[in-house]
Formats: sequence, C-alpha cells, structure tokens
Amino acid sequence: MSAQRVEPFPANSLPDLYGSAQRDQLFAPLPITEKPHIETKEGFEMVIDKRRKVLRINDAIQMNGSGFNLLSVLAAEFLKGAGQGLEPLDYPTLDVSKLATRTGLHDEAAVRQSVSRTRTLLGRKFASAGFDPQDGRDLI
Repeated sequence: MSAQRVEPFPANSLPDLYGSAQRDQLFAPLPITEKPHIETKEGFEMVIDKRRKVLRINDAIQMNGSGFNLLSVLAAEFLKGAGQGLEPLDYPTLDVSKLATRTGLHDEAAVRQSVSRTRTLLGRKFASAGFDPQDGRDLI
C-alpha cells in the first residue's frame, strides 16, 4: 500500500470498499438551498441644480431654501464616501459645526432645527407624492 497501483483494486475488496466509503464522505453532494428573497427598496434619483438652488427627487418632489442647502451638503459628503469605495457605514460624517458653516446657519441649535424641519417636510412631500413618508424622513 506504500506505492500507488496502476490498476484499480479488485471489486468488493477491502481497499476498494474503504476507498468508496472515503470518496462518498469527501465528495458527497451538498444540499442546495435557495437563498431567501430579500426585498430591496428602489433607490431615489436626486438631482441637485446648484444654479437654480433646487433639489428634485424622482421628478416628483422639489426642495429649495434651507432644505436644499442641507441636503446638498449632505449629498456631497455622501458622494465623497462613495467615491472612495467605502462601505456605507464607513462614509465620512460632518460634525455640527462644519455642517453649520457649510449650510450658512449660525449655530448648532439652528442646524438641529433645520434637520428636524427638513425631515418633517420630506415626510410630508414623500407622502403626497405616493412614497413611504418614512423614506423621506430617513433620507437625511
């Protein structure tokens, strides 16, 4: 048995039966299971028109004013993370002082108020456009 044989072992011999049992264990077919179907939500298309200072979502929702400023700054940071090939949870974030500076707001309280108002407004606009209002609030 220390050398490999050229011809196979005789049928039903001890080495043949042992080899068959080993092959059956090593090369047993794996059961195929279907992957569970995970329903994913369809993404939204956001178009930022900096010249007109208008943000459109799926050509059904339009944002301007402080909502436009906030969403355009957040979208720019989001695109930086996507451009670096990062996982979404590793995307860069903005602290309140930088967000206040970039959106032209005076302090942290004004930023919190702007975020809250924009979330509420997005929820209402999403609902009136026939989308899930929670998707609008979660956009920020």
